[in-house]
Amino acid sequence: MPGTYEASYHLSIYEDGATGEALFSLSRVETPTRQSVAVSVPKQVVTAFLATLAATPTTLLEGDYNPPLLRTDDYPVRSGQ
Repeated sequence: MPGTYEASYHLSIYEDGATGEALFSLSRVETPTRQSVAVSVPKQVVTAFLATLAATPTTLLEGDYNPPLLRTDDYPVRSGQ
């Protein structure tokens, strides 16, 4: 069975950039592993990213969000049911 890889990043923005932690995990393997790493992002990179994000064109739609449910589970069906 292949492993499942996950990564999460927790950053705080300060005057000189952003710092925080990245957490990586590998599960569904014989020996699950978790590792955290300190992260530091220079101010210029944070500023460029936020400027790009702010300049990204968006269209807001009114109404409720209804996500498409393409599948609900992966449970096998017993034969005869």
